[in-house]
Amino acid sequence: KDKRYYDAKFFYIQSKNIDALLKLGELCLDEGQSGFASSAFEAAGRKMTKVDYRRAGDVLLQKGEDNCALGCYQHAGYKTGMFKIGDMFLKEGDLENAQKAYKMANRELLLTPKQYTEIGDAYLQRKNYAKAIEAYKAAGQKDKLKRSYEERSLMYSRQQAGAAIENMLLKITELGLASCWIGAFDNESVQRALDI
Repeated sequence: KDKRYYDAKFFYIQSKNIDALLKLGELCLDEGQSGFASSAFEAAGRKMTKVDYRRAGDVLLQKGEDNCALGCYQHAGYKTGMFKIGDMFLKEGDLENAQKAYKMANRELLLTPKQYTEIGDAYLQRKNYAKAIEAYKAAGQKDKLKRSYEERSLMYSRQQAGAAIENMLLKITELGLASCWIGAFDNESVQRALDI
């Protein structure tokens, strides 16, 4: 398919058929092919507009090509689309790409402890333990909790930590491994032993 666009563009450029190049650019946009559309339009003396990039982004989003759609929305300056993609990434438990999308839209990613826990659970399902631990740690950040829940924040942080630990223990058991929840230990000894 990509070769077809390239061949058609080459043919139209050689023939200097401006109307055909513009039509080719429109067809490329309908397929979400913003790069080919941009080349065809440029050969016809027309630049891609923000509306063009948004249109290509919408097509790509419908195709499930979220990262490509995000790039088009960034070119378009379409913040609502970037937020939408960020929210989609969050629902999938992809904190990294969600943060990227929100950053492109100049929005800080502020999640509730429950959302961080859900993201941690999603990472656990994918066996990405390092990312799960990061998310669970973020769920227990006291300053974010205080902003959201004020005097109930300590109680909620303990509940979230307990739920996170329980999820990890269940996953460890599912993997056929043994585990033990240790409630009290000497912090300094553990830090020395683990060099942290």
